[in-house]
Amino acid sequence: MLKGINEFKQYGTKNGLIRLFKLIFRKIGIEYEVYLYCSKVIDDNFDLDSNQIKRPFVVKELSYDDFKTASNIKFSENKLELFQKRLQKKTYHSYGVYIDGVLAYTTWISLQEFEMSKNIANGLLAKNEGLIIDSYCHHEYRGLGIHSYMSKFRINELKKYGKKKSVAIMLKENLPTQKAHFKAGYEIEKYLHYFRIFKFEKIKAKKFK
Repeated sequence: MLKGINEFKQYGTKNGLIRLFKLIFRKIGIEYEVYLYCSKVIDDNFDLDSNQIKRPFVVKELSYDDFKTASNIKFSENKLELFQKRLQKKTYHSYGVYIDGVLAYTTWISLQEFEMSKNIANGLLAKNEGLIIDSYCHHEYRGLGIHSYMSKFRINELKKYGKKKSVAIMLKENLPTQKAHFKAGYEIEKYLHYFRIFKFEKIKAKKFK
């Protein structure tokens, strides 16, 4: 219940209500989502300004144990299993932001696989591409500038691994994430429209004009 309230606050009143109605329909087997497929050409490194985050912090590359032992973020067993599988592949890297020794934010990059919440679209990235995915900020630490900082941080990490292009997927209603990524230079390439009625599902791409 608390998680739902925090997500409602994150999206704002209008988009929070849209997410609520979509949740209700999803419970009865009907889904419709629009995702923004965005990309950014990676040229120079970002000069990261630590003052962008409003409290003292430390960024650390995360291990499976960091997720499992996090004191203030409780990950489900399904999430922990997914994280373990990712880290075993060696083509995923996860990073955490710690504030006062507490894990406040987690995020990922993928160097090989394209992944989103709807498995129907999953596949391989082009060899010169990297994907930024699966960011989560504990509600007590939102509004501190963490997501904007880590959006740029991950681009620098992809460059370190030899990638020339960064890809990001965002829900249409997730305006805070869009704001952070657009500030980092991401541009919309296309929209991904996902439909599901019971067991039938389909995803359709539409170019951004």
